[in-house]
Amino acid sequence: MTELGTSVASAAASSNPAISSTTPTDVYQQQCKLLKIKPDPSVVRLLERKGADAITELDFSNLMLSPQAFEAVMEVCKTLPRLQRLGFKGSGLKQECMPSLIDMLSQHPSIASLSLAENQNLGFAAAKLLLPLVKERKQILEVGLSGTSMAEPTKALIQKILTANCNEARTLQSQSIGADSVASPMKAARPTAAAAAATSPGDVHLIAAAGAAGESGPRDMTALNRPAPGSGAAGAAIGFMPSPANAPNPLMMDLPEQKRTNHRLKTQVLEHEERIVATLKEYLLKCDKRPKEIKERQSRGHDFIDAFRDGWKWAMPSDFNVSACISDFGLEITEEDLENAYVHYTPLKEPLHLSLKSNFQELQDLATGRRRKNTVMEELSGKVRQHGPGINVLLDIVRNFLDLMGQDGTTLEAVRSVLHETEEQIKELNEKIDRNEASRERALQDEDLQAAEEFYERSLDLQEQVIDIILFRLNNLLDRTSRVRLLDNLRRLCERADGQMNETKRLNDDMAAKIVLDMKRLRQHVAEEDEGMRYREEEFAEIMKRSNEELMNNQRQQDKIWRDITYSFRELKELGDARYKEIEAWTKEVEKHERRKVEFNAILVVAEQHLVTLQELLYDCSTCDDALRDFDEFIRRAADDITSMADLASSEGDSLALSEQKRYLGAFRRFYIQVGELHFRRTKRLEECDRMLRNTEFQIDFCRETLDPDLQRYREQLKELQLRRAEVAERVKRLEQQGDERAIQFAPHEEALRAAGFEFESPLLEMQEETAERKNKVLKTRQVFLEKDKEELVDREERELQTLITSTKAARQSGISSLVRSLNSDATNDSSPGNSPVRSSPAGPSQQPPGPRTRKGIVGGLA
Repeated sequence: MTELGTSVASAAASSNPAISSTTPTDVYQQQCKLLKIKPDPSVVRLLERKGADAITELDFSNLMLSPQAFEAVMEVCKTLPRLQRLGFKGSGLKQECMPSLIDMLSQHPSIASLSLAENQNLGFAAAKLLLPLVKERKQILEVGLSGTSMAEPTKALIQKILTANCNEARTLQSQSIGADSVASPMKAARPTAAAAAATSPGDVHLIAAAGAAGESGPRDMTALNRPAPGSGAAGAAIGFMPSPANAPNPLMMDLPEQKRTNHRLKTQVLEHEERIVATLKEYLLKCDKRPKEIKERQSRGHDFIDAFRDGWKWAMPSDFNVSACISDFGLEITEEDLENAYVHYTPLKEPLHLSLKSNFQELQDLATGRRRKNTVMEELSGKVRQHGPGINVLLDIVRNFLDLMGQDGTTLEAVRSVLHETEEQIKELNEKIDRNEASRERALQDEDLQAAEEFYERSLDLQEQVIDIILFRLNNLLDRTSRVRLLDNLRRLCERADGQMNETKRLNDDMAAKIVLDMKRLRQHVAEEDEGMRYREEEFAEIMKRSNEELMNNQRQQDKIWRDITYSFRELKELGDARYKEIEAWTKEVEKHERRKVEFNAILVVAEQHLVTLQELLYDCSTCDDALRDFDEFIRRAADDITSMADLASSEGDSLALSEQKRYLGAFRRFYIQVGELHFRRTKRLEECDRMLRNTEFQIDFCRETLDPDLQRYREQLKELQLRRAEVAERVKRLEQQGDERAIQFAPHEEALRAAGFEFESPLLEMQEETAERKNKVLKTRQVFLEKDKEELVDREERELQTLITSTKAARQSGISSLVRSLNSDATNDSSPGNSPVRSSPAGPSQQPPGPRTRKGIVGGLA
């Protein structure tokens, strides 16, 4: 950037010192946190090099910035008062970045050079925003646009405006240097108006008018110290809220228009004071006496001051809301808790007492019909709905109590009807079972084993149907007539009711406690804010008073100096500078005070609304407590009524249930013992399949060793055995599941029979004992076969092997090969008594061939 641009930017920066004491890095990280993005380490390194007042140049070239990251960088630039050069060459900026860039440049006092080169996404829309900016902000002298998508005529127009800005800046700089080499850069940038007034033909007129106006003496500025009304301690909301500050609501204002008004008023005050200082400087240079003009201008300045004081208002709405209130004041109930509270509670303007006793009394009355009870329950549900957590569950509990209370004498008649209808079904099924058993016995006598197995399965199916009907009868008796079951249901329902009541009471008490604590904290913080606002009002009044005294004193001293102006012009000029600084500081205090009033009013509004919300929720918490007490009273009375009803009930239902359980015992014993018998037979058949599989596998290996041509036959036999084995295993598994399910189903009824004092032998033990007896019988039969096989095969083979080893060893020792037995001699020896002349194949690992003899022996053992 040229020396001219640096000079102009430095001048603008010197007149707008930074207010924030935070570092640029802190500002950047805070903005990233607000925008929910991760800070860029490259940006952090750029900002950490120097302090805020020392940064004059930032170059983000080739650093890709998203719209959110770019917005965070713009907020940082606003806090750098001496920033002059800003570069974003090749940073991938998008059109969304331009509004935040324009907003920053329109407020920044010193940026004179900007580079947007190599950002191809910037086109016509960006140029449309940039063109008015460079026209308005004369301090911008250089903008890099090469490599963008802007049209060439548009670039040329922007460059033309920048050239005009440079020429105007040079003119102002030369005039400032010629007028006063020690003047501040900002004031030197605006000398033209005062200089024109000093050299124009009407200059004498102006001086004369100023003198005439100045003869009236210094102007009283007590109006600067006007405390805002309505700062009393008594509040309007809920009996304790303080009065709001005298400030308009920004939400009810035309914010853009108010901002323009603020800018216009502040510009009037400061530019007028600058002209006064410039005039004093000219007086100092020319040593001309113009006190009347100065007084006139000061009088006009007071008019501007009055207009600024009366018309300047804070034009930004406060961002203080319920979320900020909860966070800043440390309230217990969060926004999420409030949303959940509105699900269970209904805010009330005042405490409400729900009259539920009449409804509960009508529900308890045995004369109340079922349809009327449904109507009363709907009324009760409408009363208590959304008046506390868990109310719907309590309503369900009340319905359950009504169901228990509705079990009267008519139930037993209905159960008798069910028993009578199912008795015929049981009788028909038992006749079918008897006929099936007779058919099975005939099949066993005829050795039609496949038909016998089918009769077994059909019998089990029929018996299961009998068991299901008996269970249906038994469950009707137990559920509808049993006093024990009724009392047990009552006990569980009372436990559930007590648990739900305690849980609802706990949640409601916790919510009420949090609301009371939050209301206390809100009142405390509002009182603190009110005290702080009164302190700030006093502080502002003191500042206004001091400023007024300073200006009055300044006026008196100016009058004194004008009387001896030839000796004190330098001091007069310094006092003019002091006046400008004081008024500038005063305008900032007015702005700060107006903003404080807006913030204070926002705090009062949000706190009052939140207090009303919490108070309404607290009212409904009290309503929930009343409802819980009525629920508790109803539950206790209903439990007492049901207990009395159970004590008065006849024992006929229990007697019928016991009789049905005894019938169930007989049906289950018959079914389970038959299941055990069939399971034993199928299990042994499965073991036999496994043994035959092993023998067949051995036969296949032996055929390979002996070159037996029956190898393929054994392989086919192996496949058939595997299929048969899988089928038998599936049947065994299905039978086991069937028996286990029925045993588990019978267990609670077995315990009930024993609890009633009925002694009997458990069907499970009977089945196990019969199974053990069958296994013992089969085991003895198998032992006889195994001993015979061992004697015929294993013992004889050992004798032959020993003889062969002995003869072979003797022939080797003597060297006579004729001592070795010939093959024919082996055959002759094999033909001796007790031995078979030819052995086609061994019997396998278990020494028993898989012939029909083995299957017949197993079947005979099972029979």
